[in-house]
Amino acid sequence: MTYPRPRARKTLALTATLLSAVLSVGTAALAHADQPVRRDHQITTVPTSKSNPALDRAVERLGPARTGGGYIDDNGTPVVTTTAAGRQTAVRSGGVTVRVVDHSLQELRRARASLDKYAKARGAGQVQEWHIDVVANRLLVASADSDDAVTRSFLRHARSLGDAVQVETVESSIRPAGRSLYNSDNISLNNTLECSVGFNATDSQNRQIFLTAGHCLNGSSAAYRGTFVGSPSVSRYPNSDFGAVRTDTSVWTPEPAVNKYDGKARAVLGTAQPAVGSEVCKSSSRSGWTCGTIQAYGQTVNYGGGNIVYDLVRFSACVEPGDSGGAVMDGSSAVGLISGAQFYTTGNGREICGSRVGQPNVSFYQPIRPALKALDAKLLTYPYKSTD
Repeated sequence: MTYPRPRARKTLALTATLLSAVLSVGTAALAHADQPVRRDHQITTVPTSKSNPALDRAVERLGPARTGGGYIDDNGTPVVTTTAAGRQTAVRSGGVTVRVVDHSLQELRRARASLDKYAKARGAGQVQEWHIDVVANRLLVASADSDDAVTRSFLRHARSLGDAVQVETVESSIRPAGRSLYNSDNISLNNTLECSVGFNATDSQNRQIFLTAGHCLNGSSAAYRGTFVGSPSVSRYPNSDFGAVRTDTSVWTPEPAVNKYDGKARAVLGTAQPAVGSEVCKSSSRSGWTCGTIQAYGQTVNYGGGNIVYDLVRFSACVEPGDSGGAVMDGSSAVGLISGAQFYTTGNGREICGSRVGQPNVSFYQPIRPALKALDAKLLTYPYKSTD
């Protein structure tokens, strides 16, 4: 279904990279209000992934002490895991497949909490990230191949937690997806980082803002090709990774739609929290519109320098430097803001996502709902209304 944009609000949606720490239109589009319109984006709506009440009920009925969680498998089948073999019949309903596993969510969450606590107190060294993989039924820990004392100590603690924890060595680097700004990039936030706009919203005083990654907001102003866009007002990083920029509405008109970089824009109708295994797509200034599947919630990521972020979501879309803060969507519902990813370095020094070199994409986003709640903000939605 498509909606024509109201005639009174004809504006030109930006399609170029918005800058640093705070901009890059790739996402909820900002439109320049005083330029003649050369082409409007066609705004379309797409259904959000349907929730699976039977799967939700099965997970709830078992409880964290008897389930390892639920997910949607590659065939689209809802799967609930259980540590209680005798409970299979009780939860097998509504097309839900039951799978017996060794470790409960309670056990896996306890192990994750232990690693989080250890990292806060002693650091994680070159250990990059850890998350509960409900399909593998393990707490997976990814670390660079390093022999420094802090890394060894962390991994020794991880292995002491038993076979619920699985340690893997990775060759890629992991960091936030902001990109250093070089000559000819034309956009800047204090001339340091290039990031992407996330979602347009209103704050508690009904002022126009847009959300982006918190690690991007280390400057005093944001600009698009030299034109002032707004000033950062809030940054939550590390621990979380989101923030807000107060938009200069004398120049810019916030749009309730996400730029797809194909002449079209995806309408934003609300928020969602899709199940593990669901497909989501992201829009951002560097790599554009790419899609992947949700792999884990409650992800902990060590970006180095003492910057550890908790409760991110791991997904498999291609994310590259410059994409930080970009919008993650499930259909026409907002689900998150891009935080970072694992990058591979080419011979010329460029950092790229895994799929460009035949490797899996490992990317992370900040869930949108906790960010909106913490900021006391309301998402700008189509057609031009705010919603929680």
